[in-house]
Amino acid sequence: MWLIAFTTVSQAVSWVSTLIVARLLVPADYGLMAMATILTGYVQVFYTMGIGSAIVQRREVTDDELSSVFWALLFWGTALGSLCFALAYPTVAIFDEPGLFHVTQAVSVLFILGTAVVVPSTLLKRDMRFKAVGLVTSTSVLVSCLSMILMAYLGAGVWTLLGGHIIRTAVELGMALAVTRWRPRLHFSHQETKPYLRFGLPLAGANSLNYLYRRSPDFFGGRAFSATGLGYYSMAIQLSHIPNDKILSVITSVAYPVFSKIQSDDWECRRFYLRLSQLVGFIVMPIYCGAFFVAGDVIPLVLGPQWEQTVLPFQILCLAMLVSTLARPNELINTAQGRPHWGFWFNLANALTMVPAFYVAATWGHPGYLAVPWLLLNAPAYVVFAGVTMRRVGVSPRALFEHLQAPFAATITMLLVLTGLRYLFAPAIGLIPIDQISYVAMIVLAGVAYYSAWLLLHERRFLVALLRLAQV
Repeated sequence: MWLIAFTTVSQAVSWVSTLIVARLLVPADYGLMAMATILTGYVQVFYTMGIGSAIVQRREVTDDELSSVFWALLFWGTALGSLCFALAYPTVAIFDEPGLFHVTQAVSVLFILGTAVVVPSTLLKRDMRFKAVGLVTSTSVLVSCLSMILMAYLGAGVWTLLGGHIIRTAVELGMALAVTRWRPRLHFSHQETKPYLRFGLPLAGANSLNYLYRRSPDFFGGRAFSATGLGYYSMAIQLSHIPNDKILSVITSVAYPVFSKIQSDDWECRRFYLRLSQLVGFIVMPIYCGAFFVAGDVIPLVLGPQWEQTVLPFQILCLAMLVSTLARPNELINTAQGRPHWGFWFNLANALTMVPAFYVAATWGHPGYLAVPWLLLNAPAYVVFAGVTMRRVGVSPRALFEHLQAPFAATITMLLVLTGLRYLFAPAIGLIPIDQISYVAMIVLAGVAYYSAWLLLHERRFLVALLRLAQV
C-alpha cells in the first residue's frame, strides 16, 4: 500500500507528462528514438545479467558478495557503454538517418548508470522496504517527467525522450544509495559472482530473446515505413504498456520477493498464485477492455488528430496485452522457484515465430499491421506457457477460472453499459446530441463508476481482505 501510495502520484504525473510531450513533439521524434535504440537496446538487455533477480531469490547474501557483484556490473556496464559508440555507425547505415548518430552514442550513459543502480535498488526489494522503493521510484519519475516537459517545450525533439531516461536513472541511483546507506567495499572476487551469474544468465538470455522479437517491429517497420509511420506503432505500443509499466509493476515488485520467500511451501505458493491472478484480473481487465472501447474517441482528442492512425494498432495491442498481463504470475513463480530456464525456452519459441511474422506484417503496407502478431501468436503462446506452469505448480484450470470469473463478469457488464451509453450519446451515432469532450468524459467516468459499484456490491469480501492487509 505504501508503494501504491507513492506510485499513484508519480504515475499521474507520468501520464500527464506523456500527453504533454506527445503534443509538443511530432511522430518522427518517436520513430527516431525507436530506431536509435534498436541495436543499443539489444545490448542493454544484458547489462544487469539477471543478477537483480538472483539477489532477491537467494536465501542469504553477504556484503562481500554484493560488493563483488557491484564492481562486476559496473565494469560490464562501462564496456557495453563503449560499444554504443561503435553501434552508431551500423544504426545510421541501416536506417539511412544521419540524425541517429549522436543519439545512439548518447545511450551509452544509460549502461553505466543502469548497472550501478542494480544492487542498491534490489536490496530494497529483497528486504521488502516498499515504502523506500516507492519514494525512490516516485522521485525519479517526477524529476524526469518535469525535465522532459521542459526539454520538449524548448524544442529538444528526440533528445527529450533520451534525456528523460538518463535523468530518471541518475536520480534513482542517487536516491537508492541514500536510502539503503549501502556502499560497495573495495573488494572483488570472481568466485563470489559465479552463483549469481549461474542463476542470472538464463534470465539474461530470456530477456535478450524477448527484446529480439519485441523490437523486430521497429527494425522491419523502420525499413518499410518512414519515421512518421513507425511513430504511429511506437506510440501504440507505448500506450498499451502503460498498465503493465505504470500499474502492474507495483504488484510484481511485491509479488516476486513474496514468491521467493515462500518458494519451498507448495501450498502457500499455489494460494498466493491464485490470489495474485485474481488481483491482476480485477485491475487489468477493465483497463484494457475499456481502453479498447474508447480508443477511437480518446486518442485523437487527447493526443491530437495527427495520432489518429495509432487507434487501430492500439486496439489490437490491448487485446494481446490483456492476455500476456494475466499470465504474468507464471513468470514470477517460475523464477522464484528456481526455474529461470523456463523463461528462456518460452522466449526462444516466441522469437522463432514472432520475428518472421513481423517481417511479413511490415510488407502489408500499413504500420498498424505490425500489431497483429502480438494477438495471433504471442497471446496464444502465453496461454500455453500458463498451462505448463500451472501443471508444474499444481493449480487446476478450474481453480484459476473460479478466481477470474468475478473480474470477467464485472468487465463484460461494464462494456454492455458503455455500449448502451454510446448508442445514446456518441456524437457520431447518438440519439442525444453531445459534444466530443463531454462524451469522452462521461463514458470514462461511467465506466469507472459502474466497475467500482460492481465491486462494492459483489466483491466486498475481496475488498475488505485487501484493506485488512493494508492495516497489518
